[in-house]
Amino acid sequence: AAVRREDLTDVDLGFVIDALGPGDAQAVAGLTEELKNRDHVIFALGGLKRIGPKAAPALPAIRSLLDDKSPEVKKSAAEAIAAIN
Repeated sequence: AAVRREDLTDVDLGFVIDALGPGDAQAVAGLTEELKNRDHVIFALGGLKRIGPKAAPALPAIRSLLDDKSPEVKKSAAEAIAAIN
């Protein structure tokens, strides 16, 4: 079972995201929740992108980010959608 840690640094989170892959569908719910966190949204999108098609349950939340004010978030959301579809 996944353990949620509130004290993860961006570096820690980056290492976790880099380790994700297609077999990590159990992380989709947590990553989807992190899309609401402005400090972690790019990391979460990267993780969902790495998981690929098994991250499909996150698509509605990701699509909502296509209207974000940040060009980086918009680009990352578009890339994640492409990887998941």
